[in-house]
Amino acid sequence: MTESWDGLVAELRAGRGRPAFVNMSTDASGSLAALQGSVAEVISVGQRVANCDSPGDVARVVQPRHASTLMVDIEALFTPELHLDVIALLRTFAQRCALVVVWPGRIAAGRLSYSLPGRADYLDEPAKDLVVLSPVVTHFPDEIPYTVERYPA
Repeated sequence: MTESWDGLVAELRAGRGRPAFVNMSTDASGSLAALQGSVAEVISVGQRVANCDSPGDVARVVQPRHASTLMVDIEALFTPELHLDVIALLRTFAQRCALVVVWPGRIAAGRLSYSLPGRADYLDEPAKDLVVLSPVVTHFPDEIPYTVERYPA
């Protein structure tokens, strides 16, 4: 199902704590360009974490400050030394804004995963109470370059 960006932002703002993840398991290059132009803020988490003075400040430093935000390069949040529950942190951010996150792992069969089993940064959990944007090929500039899949709580 293809939808408008404005409708999705309204849904994300109404469903506080419900983030949207861009499924990077597929080619998302075209959809990312469209999303970047549609949000008020783009946050490169990796860049902000690299410039952070203290590991305890990471959540504050990467916190969105606008009504609609696209987060990219979130791999730094999985650093074991930060002791972050990444999904819970993203849900907290989504309570304040329409949050779209470029997911660096896999989204398949109703599950989110990152890294590999046995590694300290491994994550595998059910996709609950979130929206997944999967890129699709478009042929015209007014087409929305993603489909929307909703996972209930």
